[in-house]
Amino acid sequence: MNTAGYLIRLAVALPLVLALLGGFYLAARRGWVRLPGAVSHGAPAAMRLLQTTTLGPGAKLIVVDFDGRLLLIAAHRSGVSLIERGGPQ
Repeated sequence: MNTAGYLIRLAVALPLVLALLGGFYLAARRGWVRLPGAVSHGAPAAMRLLQTTTLGPGAKLIVVDFDGRLLLIAAHRSGVSLIERGGPQ
C-alpha cells in the first residue's frame, strides 16, 4: 500500500477513535459507566455505601460503613450532616 492509502485510513480511523474516547468520557462523567476505584489488588475499601433512602426532593439519608463504623448521614440541598455515629460492626 502506498502513503496515500495510509493517510486515507488514518483520516477515517482517527476521528472514530476520538469520538469513542469522547463518548466514554461523557458516559463516565454522567455516571453511566463506573470506572475502577483507587483501591487495587483486592485491598478492602475503607468506606462502603450500605443504603440510601430518599426522604423527598433534595433530601436523603445515607448509611455508610467507614473503617468498620456505621455512620448515618443526612444529605440535603443546603449541605451534609452527620446524624449518628455507631460503634464497630
